[in-house]
Amino acid sequence: MSTLTIDTSTFRKPGFAQRFFLRFVKWIKEEYRLTHYTHIRWKAENGDAMAQYNLAVMCEDGNGVFQTHAEAVKWYQKAAFQAIAPAQLALGLKYLNGQGLAQNDSEALLWLRKAAEQGQPEAQYQIGNLYRDGRGTNRDLLQAGKWYRKAADRGHPEAHKSFKELSSTNFGAAPPEAPTAQAA
Repeated sequence: MSTLTIDTSTFRKPGFAQRFFLRFVKWIKEEYRLTHYTHIRWKAENGDAMAQYNLAVMCEDGNGVFQTHAEAVKWYQKAAFQAIAPAQLALGLKYLNGQGLAQNDSEALLWLRKAAEQGQPEAQYQIGNLYRDGRGTNRDLLQAGKWYRKAADRGHPEAHKSFKELSSTNFGAAPPEAPTAQAA
């Protein structure tokens, strides 16, 4: 069996036209990115809730002009107050982890519940964790199981695992003792 070898010494290096074309394509991409950012920002500043959420994601990822958690939180809040479930989820997670604002389990529970009621499986899973651990609320294993089950029904794999673990402990109750045979 022979192997194919290519002599690369005969390939030409990119000429002026190719370099110009590649720089032009790069410039077009950068202009599009900046124009897109400007357009999204304009829509967000004029009250468009989805644009506010998208701008928050752009600020967080650094896809705009800058990357900052504080600016992302500002736009997540604006979108969350307009009932955008992904923004409510993101804001709840920010409160839960203390990213861009002070860590606050009660606020996290509030925003996660709003997102969970709109069917966000990650929010439902996180609420289950909060109830299981008693963070931001009283410890309630029945509520934890309820939220784990909702998230598991929506395909969240970790929620399914947590629900099984919680169910196997019979929601925190001590397992009944097996009857013992009494000798006559």
